[in-house]
Amino acid sequence: MGNARESEDEDGWKSRLARVVHDLKQTNADVLCLQEVWLANEEATDILKQALDEAGYDTYTTKRTSHWNAREDGLLTATRRSFAQVIDQVDIPFNDCGDRTAQLVWLKLHGGGQVAVVNLHLLFPHNANSTVIRLRETFKLLEFLEAWRQPNIPFVALGDWNGSERGRVQRFLRSQGWVSALKSCGISSTDDEETDEWISHVNHHGELVGVDHVLVLNPSVADTKDLAADWRRAVVAMMEAQLVQDGVCTTDEAFSAFDDNRNGVMDISEFRAMVERLGCTGEGSIGLLPHEIDEIFDGLSERDSCDDSCEIALADFRSWFDVETMASAYSRVRDTMNIEEGDWDARDLATSRAAPTCTLAPLECENTLPGELCCVAAGSIHGAAMSGEWPSECPSDHVPVYCDLSLNPQP
Repeated sequence: MGNARESEDEDGWKSRLARVVHDLKQTNADVLCLQEVWLANEEATDILKQALDEAGYDTYTTKRTSHWNAREDGLLTATRRSFAQVIDQVDIPFNDCGDRTAQLVWLKLHGGGQVAVVNLHLLFPHNANSTVIRLRETFKLLEFLEAWRQPNIPFVALGDWNGSERGRVQRFLRSQGWVSALKSCGISSTDDEETDEWISHVNHHGELVGVDHVLVLNPSVADTKDLAADWRRAVVAMMEAQLVQDGVCTTDEAFSAFDDNRNGVMDISEFRAMVERLGCTGEGSIGLLPHEIDEIFDGLSERDSCDDSCEIALADFRSWFDVETMASAYSRVRDTMNIEEGDWDARDLATSRAAPTCTLAPLECENTLPGELCCVAAGSIHGAAMSGEWPSECPSDHVPVYCDLSLNPQP
């Protein structure tokens, strides 16, 4: 077919889809979570859903958003009818420049117990800004789970995280109580001094990487915290860091930088302009979309929605911006790392400061059973990928990651 796309070769994509369906049936899994499913092609979607239906599964799909470009793929979660009843299914769009999304399926197991399964696909690491965008997607996911959480319901989040066990997203989630199933099984390591052999993906650069993970979060009284910050405050922290890097040392100076016409208040057009000057939107940036910029401004004004006439005073600005604290943190890092001798990436300090305030743990009732509700029993990577070799028989650019979980019945 030369340089033709696979989507233009009907015989080709149907043949590969048949191999994918065969492999899925062979797993005999109770829950299947798929990413990059070709949902724009109704025939391909129907073939996949019908095959899974005949194998005893109910299927749920979530399309990616198309804020940046038209997207043809999305997520599919399949649950075996003999295993569990689906109580609810919810789409979790991140509404960002990556058009990524997640999907929650709430299951009531026939054998007893309930669990919330989160299928997700985060942004690919195109450049240095991608890590920050993935963190923002993670914050948005946690905000949703915080609002949704139910008593005694553990979370299992799995899919294509587009990052390693040692990446910022995985490190942040572990700091909030999430447990890596692959690490629990001894397959993966979070030690920076060790190198994992396993791989799960061959990316479009031809690199073999391990980016597909399964994480578990159990209810725990000790770890239950309210979500103290959201993705907007993480972005504000990045803006503070950039202001400090540009020589702004106080919150008053920062407000003056936003207040272009020096009338003592900041309107939304001035805020949008400053966000652009700080390099937080547009190509080669962390990719804030216009509606995300407006959401941050709404937070500053403490209103659900602002129009173009809305204005922010210094007092409101101070409730979100604390440049003095950021400047102090910058000074400490400079003194210990001598960063004045080279380039300093404001993203590093900003995400480090913002992340620890964003926490989540499921609610717990007084009659919760002692111990973990959801335990990792076993896990594995498909075929030769366990030892770092790409299996030639794999019909996809991802290999299956398997995880056996033991769910204790809830009262």
